[in-house]
Amino acid sequence: MNVRRCRPLHRTGLAIVALLACTPEPAPAPAPAPTPAEPVSELEREYITDWAPGQFQLFPRVPITELVREKQVGSILYTAQVEFVGNPRRGTLGPPERLIARLSATNTGRRLAHVITTGCAPVRVFAYPRSDHSAGPTWDSHAPCDRPLVDIEIPAKTTHTSEIARPAGDVLAALGQGRHEFVISLPEDAGSLDAGALTYDAGLADLRYRTTTTLEAGTTLAFAISVRNDGTRPVHLVLGPCGPRMRAFSHGGRAEPAVFRSDDIDQDCPDIRVTAELAPGATLTPADQPALALRIPVAHVLADGLPSARYYFTLQLVANHIPVDLLAGEAVLVRPPA
Repeated sequence: MNVRRCRPLHRTGLAIVALLACTPEPAPAPAPAPTPAEPVSELEREYITDWAPGQFQLFPRVPITELVREKQVGSILYTAQVEFVGNPRRGTLGPPERLIARLSATNTGRRLAHVITTGCAPVRVFAYPRSDHSAGPTWDSHAPCDRPLVDIEIPAKTTHTSEIARPAGDVLAALGQGRHEFVISLPEDAGSLDAGALTYDAGLADLRYRTTTTLEAGTTLAFAISVRNDGTRPVHLVLGPCGPRMRAFSHGGRAEPAVFRSDDIDQDCPDIRVTAELAPGATLTPADQPALALRIPVAHVLADGLPSARYYFTLQLVANHIPVDLLAGEAVLVRPPA
């Protein structure tokens, strides 16, 4: 309410007229709203992304076994080969089960020949990205071994073949998609032998992903991934048993380094093979496959002194041994009371 102050003005004459001259008093400025010391949690807020392809490089589908090569060392003719075996049923896209590496030694002479190899794994394989060997191998089959050497006797005009098998998941997790060249180390420091090239396509080109991020009661972050097959062929999926990996960032650009990584939390993951068949047009959800979901307490995210603030998330789903990066919404996280 405006208050007026008035002062009387006197004039001479038959009548005295009192005139009031009034000046309005300005209204007081409103008090500023109090600023909370910490952000307010967005309880039960849900972010759902649109269906989108995973963020990874795609490669054309080509035959996986391309080359077999040989090398003569003295009287021994070495032949090397690598191949992926155990593919899904015919007409289905998906990862193989094993990598097989073979080294055959043929005695081309007329006398008994001897080949000395290690007692643990008679074949040692290196993998290189494409034809670039400058940066060293991407994958090495070697494991520490304390067994004595083995003397292999090869009669004249006969062949001895050594073979090792490794889980394809271990190899492909290191190699990724694309073309890779393999080299086998020869016994007795006889050098090495090109063993061919393999091209791996995880079969994920036709898949689309949708993420759902929910902050439950301000105390738990719940993430879910749905996968849809937009292609014309069924896809055989192999998923990581621990579910997707979450990254939290302090800015919407989501550029590294992340302020929190879920794989830094100790998890008791079962050593099992999580598989699913996705028919054309079908959708896979966490209700069908729990490995598509992840729940993390907010207290774990803010445990290392991170402030209460808005955070931006990504999810990484390992499908067919290939990491697929997905956007996963945002949320204001508030440190729970001690």
